[in-house]
Order: sequence, then structure tokens, then C-alpha cells
Amino acid sequence: MYLVKNGVMLVATLPSLFYFVKYTIDFAVQENFLWYFIGPPNIFSLLFCDIFPIQVLGFLGCSGGLLRFYISRQIRKESLRYI
Repeated sequence: MYLVKNGVMLVATLPSLFYFVKYTIDFAVQENFLWYFIGPPNIFSLLFCDIFPIQVLGFLGCSGGLLRFYISRQIRKESLRYI
């Protein structure tokens, strides 16, 4: 049971980390729905996982999603200023 729970938590954190790294490489526009869909499993892995590195991955997934949201909002505000 221990291995299954932590394996599921690890698999749940990987999509958000993948999309955050993809975003930081090219700053491409991504849909917010995608982040709303893959964000909550990171919170579960942060709170309920027994292995510290998986908790760190959950934290990085949560903070990466919030950082992406903040950066995209700032870019949108700056672009509207010049229009």
C-alpha cells in the first residue's frame, strides 16, 4: 500500500512539472483550464505523501503553477497598457 500510494502521488506531480518547464523554456500561451486540472493533485502529494522528495515535487508543482499564473497575468497587463 505504501508503494502504491507514493507511486500515484509521484505520477500526479509529473504533468504539472512538465508543463511548467515547457512554459519557462518558451513562455508559450497555455490554457488556464489545464492548470486548474493538473494543479490539485500537487496539493495532495504535498500533504499526504510519506516521501520527502515527492513532497518537494508537489511543492514545486504548486509554486510553478502560481508563478506561471502571475507571470502570464503581468504580461497580459503590460500588453494591454500599450494597446
